[in-house]
Amino acid sequence: MLTTAADLRRASAAVFAALVAATFAAFFLAQRLKHEPTLIQHFRTTRVFSPNGDASKDTADVSFVVKRRDQVSVAVVDATGDPVRDLFTRTTRRDSERVLGVWDGRDDSGRRVADGLYRYRITLRGQGRNIVYPRGVRVDVTPPRPRVLSVGAPTGRAAPAAILPQPSGAGLPIVVDARGGLDLRVRVFRTAPAPAPVARLALPVPEDPATPRRRPHPVRVTWNGRVGGRPAPPGTYVVVAEAVDRAGNVGRSVRFGPAGRPQAPYGRRLRGRTGITVRYAAVEPPAVPVPAGHVATIGIDLRRRPYRWSLRRVDVRGAERVGHRTRGGAQRFLIPPTRNSGVYLLRAAGDRGAANAPVAVQGTHHRRVLVVLPVMTWQGRNPVDDDGDGEPNLLEHGDAVRLHRVYSGLPATFSTVTEPLLQWIGQARKHYDITTDLALARAGADALRGHHGVLVAGDMRWLPAAAQQALRRYAQVSGTVATIGVDNLRRLVRLTPGDVLTGPTPPAAFDALGLRPGRLLGGDVTLTNAKDEVGLFRGTSGEFTGLRPTEPLLDVRGGTLAASAVTPDDRTVIAAVRMGRGLIIHLGAPTLGSRALHDPQAAALLQSTWTLLSR
Repeated sequence: MLTTAADLRRASAAVFAALVAATFAAFFLAQRLKHEPTLIQHFRTTRVFSPNGDASKDTADVSFVVKRRDQVSVAVVDATGDPVRDLFTRTTRRDSERVLGVWDGRDDSGRRVADGLYRYRITLRGQGRNIVYPRGVRVDVTPPRPRVLSVGAPTGRAAPAAILPQPSGAGLPIVVDARGGLDLRVRVFRTAPAPAPVARLALPVPEDPATPRRRPHPVRVTWNGRVGGRPAPPGTYVVVAEAVDRAGNVGRSVRFGPAGRPQAPYGRRLRGRTGITVRYAAVEPPAVPVPAGHVATIGIDLRRRPYRWSLRRVDVRGAERVGHRTRGGAQRFLIPPTRNSGVYLLRAAGDRGAANAPVAVQGTHHRRVLVVLPVMTWQGRNPVDDDGDGEPNLLEHGDAVRLHRVYSGLPATFSTVTEPLLQWIGQARKHYDITTDLALARAGADALRGHHGVLVAGDMRWLPAAAQQALRRYAQVSGTVATIGVDNLRRLVRLTPGDVLTGPTPPAAFDALGLRPGRLLGGDVTLTNAKDEVGLFRGTSGEFTGLRPTEPLLDVRGGTLAASAVTPDDRTVIAAVRMGRGLIIHLGAPTLGSRALHDPQAAALLQSTWTLLSR
């Protein structure tokens, strides 16, 4: 049977009419459902939260009103509708009752769920209804990542720590990128010498007052180096950008340690170059001895302000030169052509501060005893920020340390150990050659040749392996090595061709000379001579009182004990150890030098030590 065109037209009209009728029916049905009372009313939920245990927005609240009494179950489902957590089941007692619940962001196994959007599935068992509510909650435990783009330098420029105060008196410009954060704070922390938060920097006023938390990117602020209206104390500082997102996550531009302050793990640095060094005076002396009669080039920084300087010999009273300068920089000082070696103290003082630094000078005449200054340890403990990350580079923190750095204060233990010892040497009219551990590391055994004894004048914690071996061989062959200070020669460090110390090791049980020291003894200690086969205690009464602190000697490897002074409980503190054909003297009381200036017993002990070094 053939289908005519008229039949097709009639069929098309019928289909069109059916579609129109269905559309009207759907419309009227939708309108009817729209005006029917909803089963779930007044739904509320936390929009975003961060279940990370930081006590800020760790849980999400959910609440709604059930139109009719029923048994209500609530579950959390993920974006695909799969169940994640059964929250609760409870029975309402009356119509239009509000149901409350809390979700801690964990699944039925107790594990924290992944970041993302989650919804609530509500089951009304009495009415046989199951509803996944369209409004959900977002889990977000990923903190924003604000960055400090630059401090006192153009963005991306690799520079060491910025320095305040600036000679111009202006503040340091700081550029921060805080995208992803709803609230932004820019803070300054002091990391050394006394870690503490010190300033919160004022942010620029938002362009739109209606949205005070929306700021332009990047954000530019300044710090003028003042704390509470006063100049910040000298030290190392770091700029920290903190951003808080809608979930309450706090993101910081640097790592924070357990104490809630910026701190990098051992051997690591803080992220970026966001450090600021506050200093008002600094001196950079030579790291090796200057020959007498030569010119010493010494760096001086008083932020381009006028200063006074003085150069005095530590072990000779009255030997002082003074002068004035109009600005800092590298200054040249003529060292007097003296016969005798010594240590000079250069002091530079301005209206905002002063700095001191020791300068070793080798005299024109050769002497039997060689005094070694522990410059590597001084610089290894000198709190200077070499890489600009905001924390000082210290060997005890596992950092690489440059040997040529400024001192703002005297090196560690110089005023308590080294300087008093040198003053006693000068008072006793002893003469010596002088060097530093850097010069020893460069020259090796050649630096020791021709000397009868070597005196390590202060704590010498770190020394390269070759220099340690040279000292040990020197003692084994025929020389005498005496150490004053504590914790000596137990750690290795590498010296690069550019005079950078890298790879510091933890302390070994035995030092490079074969001695095993113990923990320091606190309080006043009385020592009594228990043995003396070499004359170490000749000229003394054999008893030493009021010494503190003291370092006991626990064991000797490769040698025999030849002399000792012990505590009442028989712990050896002062000792002489035969090592091959040589001798090692362990003066385990670092304050002996200062005691010797007024205590005849301590002075007699140092006199007999010098005799053994000179023989």
